[in-house]
Amino acid sequence: MTADSYFGEYMAGEFIGQVTQRGSAAFVLENSTADDIQSIRMIISPPTDYENFEPINDAEEIDAEIQFN
Repeated sequence: MTADSYFGEYMAGEFIGQVTQRGSAAFVLENSTADDIQSIRMIISPPTDYENFEPINDAEEIDAEIQFN
């Protein structure tokens, strides 16, 4: 599922340098309700070198999941 940029705040897809960005993302549930959501998973790619796009200092991908009861 991809965030709906119309309802959320604008957040650029790539950050170059020391950037801090805050905002919210909205997701439109077309075939379900919020009560149907059991978990949310967010995957963030590691920072990469600007010239060769290789991960910086062996940085790893962030993979986080939040479970709902």
